[in-house]
Formats: sequence, C-alpha cells, structure tokens
Amino acid sequence: MADTCSDCRFLLTEFDPKFRCGELPPLMGGPQASAGMGWFPGVELTEWCGKWAPFVATGVVVSAGDNQTAPVTQPVALPVSVLVTDDSGRPVFGATVTFAVASGGGIVTGAVQLTNRLGIATVGSWTMGPTAGANSITATTGVLPPVVIDATAEALIATLNGGSGQTATVGTQVAIAPSVLVTDGALNPIAGVAVVFTASGTGTVQDPNAVTDAFGIAAPTSWTLAVSAGSNLLTGTLAADAAGNPVQVLATGEAAIITLNGGDAQTVPAGSVLPVAPSVLVTDQALNPLEGVGVFFIVQTGGGAVAGGSTVTDINGIAAPTSWTLGAAPGPNTLDASSLVSATGSPVLFTATGT
Repeated sequence: MADTCSDCRFLLTEFDPKFRCGELPPLMGGPQASAGMGWFPGVELTEWCGKWAPFVATGVVVSAGDNQTAPVTQPVALPVSVLVTDDSGRPVFGATVTFAVASGGGIVTGAVQLTNRLGIATVGSWTMGPTAGANSITATTGVLPPVVIDATAEALIATLNGGSGQTATVGTQVAIAPSVLVTDGALNPIAGVAVVFTASGTGTVQDPNAVTDAFGIAAPTSWTLAVSAGSNLLTGTLAADAAGNPVQVLATGEAAIITLNGGDAQTVPAGSVLPVAPSVLVTDQALNPLEGVGVFFIVQTGGGAVAGGSTVTDINGIAAPTSWTLGAAPGPNTLDASSLVSATGSPVLFTATGT
C-alpha cells in the first residue's frame, strides 16, 4: 500500500534512499496511510521517503490588530498578530516571533510566541503608555526586518466624584472621603488607573495611593484637615494623561474650642503635688467632644513642674497632665494648656497657690 508522509512544517525536496518512512523524525508523526494529505496532495511514496526540510520564513506581515485606538495605560481591544510565510507564500509553523515596544512607553506581555499551523503568532497583550499619542510595537522573526504595528493612545478624563466643599474641625477627618472618577472619551469608567492623593499644609491622607475600581472611582481611606483653621486643598493626580488632571478637592477647617474643665485655683503647701490635676475640654463648634487632640501643659510661673505635660484628649474630649507640682517657694503658680490645633480659648490658664 502506498504511503504519504506530510507535515505542514516540512517540505519534500528530493528522494533520498537513506530515509525510510518508518524512520521519519518524531515531528513527522510517522508515515501516513492515505495519499493526498498535508501540503503535498497526490504525492505518493511507495518504498522510500524523500528528504524533508523545514519551511524557511521569508516574510512577516501584520495579520490583525493594527491601527487601533485605546485609552492611555489600557490594553488594545483586539489582540495583535502577525503572519509568517515562506518564499511560496505558505504559512510557516513553529517560527519564533518576538514582540517589543518601539514607541509610546507601553507594555507587552507574552512577547515571545511561536507561529501556529496557520503561520500566525499573537502577542499576549499590548497596553498603551501613559502619554496620549502614537504607540507602536515591532514583531521580529529571525533575520527578517521587523514589522511595525501602530496604535493611538487617547487621554483619559478625570473629574471630581464626591467629597468636596466639606467643613470639619481642624485636625479631624472630613465625613466623606473625597473621590475621583476616571473615564475614557466616551465616558466609560476605566478601572485600574493609579491616583495619588496629596493634602496641603499639615493635612494628612490615609492610603493616598489609590486605584480606580470597576466603576472608575478612586478614593483614599480618609482625609484629615490641617491643624490651622481655614481652607484645605486635596489633589488627586493621575500618572497618565487625562483632561482635568489633577482633580482638586476643597474643604474648610473650623477652629476647635478649648475650655477649662477642672483643677483650677487650688491651694496646697509649697512644693506639693496638686490633689486634682488640671484638665481642659476640647470640642468642635457644636460642642461635641473631640478625641485625640494634642494639648501641651507648660508651667509659666512659680517654678513648679508638670509631669506628662504632652498629652491628647480622650473620648470625652478631656486632656490632663499626670500631675502638677508647685514650686518650693510660697506664692502663686500658673500653668498654661495650649491646643496643638487652632482652638478658640487657647491657651487656657490655671492658677494655684503654694503656702
């Protein structure tokens, strides 16, 4: 019975009695039983196989994915592929193709690929660079000149999503964390865009490095206003080209209120510790107690000493030193309590008398 030997990677070039069908390389898959298969229909080998040689790649062209448009930092929608052929225009199977970024600062994954039995090699993915404009990659196989695939990166759109115009007590968090919305030119939300939030002055941001979610929204965990009363500014900056970048968020810091809570006007022997430590109450403008506000207690006159003078308000808005010891000489002693944030009534003055 006649045998036919075929494989899309190999070419019958000449008859050579050194090769029997049963001795074909493993890639051949052994002799085939029916004539007319593979690339050589009708070629029948009765006793001997011919000499087989690999197809040689002589051409590479773009197969799919050229001239696409995608937002900056985002992948193109259609996978990029190229076609590798031999000098007769037949697809070459198993050719190595290397994809590389040529311009635009993008990223490719799966950069090295082998052509399939149709001669096609497809890059894993191609993501646009951070700057709007032209992007390109090359596809190279062997010593052939590289083929260039082009794309255009479009700028994103960044807008304020929420959290602006709030008012909070100085040194405290705003009620709603500010957020930024990132979309493409058609206003479709874009996920995975990095946004960095930065506060002005002595304000602070918890988790400032955010990334947009599936709805295109990015936000820090919280924004704490500066310790001085007045305007506060938060900026959300994208690392990619975007209209409206950076996004600005405004808030107003209101001064706290600090008042004397207890421990004033005590009289004890000179050099003694006061039985009741002086304390202050810190509230917001609505008289709600503020927790965590820094307060310094400092001896002003009398030569005494204060222990634990640097402290913070507790859950009830109250702050007190560990103790206040009067000076050794009889007479008046004074102590100041100052808030570390802007506060009406700061400093609070305490008096005591040593006998």
